[in-house]
Amino acid sequence: MTDDIDIVVGKLKRSEVTAKPKANRSSYNKNSAEMIRPIIDKLLDETKDVFVPCADTGYSAGTLYVKLNDGLLWLMHNDKSERNTDYRYLRTQISMRKLTEGVLIYFKEAIRTVRQKTLDGRTLKVATSDSIKWRHDILTWLQSAQDGELFSREDIGITEADKQWVHDTIATQAPDAEVIFSDTGLRMIR
Repeated sequence: MTDDIDIVVGKLKRSEVTAKPKANRSSYNKNSAEMIRPIIDKLLDETKDVFVPCADTGYSAGTLYVKLNDGLLWLMHNDKSERNTDYRYLRTQISMRKLTEGVLIYFKEAIRTVRQKTLDGRTLKVATSDSIKWRHDILTWLQSAQDGELFSREDIGITEADKQWVHDTIATQAPDAEVIFSDTGLRMIR
């Protein structure tokens, strides 16, 4: 992870409970979603990891974790604004981790690299960190490619381990091939 982490509380504040609840309540509701919306919108606007402390909210770390997950899920399913698609993309790009003092929401490593380069205002670009698909495509292409053919993939997150795999694969299957990595993809010529 990075040292560039913001601490955000948003509108999280537990109301005082004066009576015993009549039934078990679900955190998958509009109220939970509205409480966490400022935190989610901050993640959409910036490429920074966010720590949500449970101090001064009245919630335990476990409850806070559930509220954050269920609130985002409710926004994905029920929000009718133009941000709905952004919420769906964001959910595929982040992970949440429950800690003793709160919840850490962080971007997956490959996604962080892509988002830093492609974040344009409030829009998200679809990027995949699933290297299984494009690695399979490279292997298939290497088996049938003729001299001078080009292989190109954009909007993928490439880690250092992925780069090493590509170099090792080329060395064994096509030593004369060349590869060029960009911030959001790769190009290979046989």
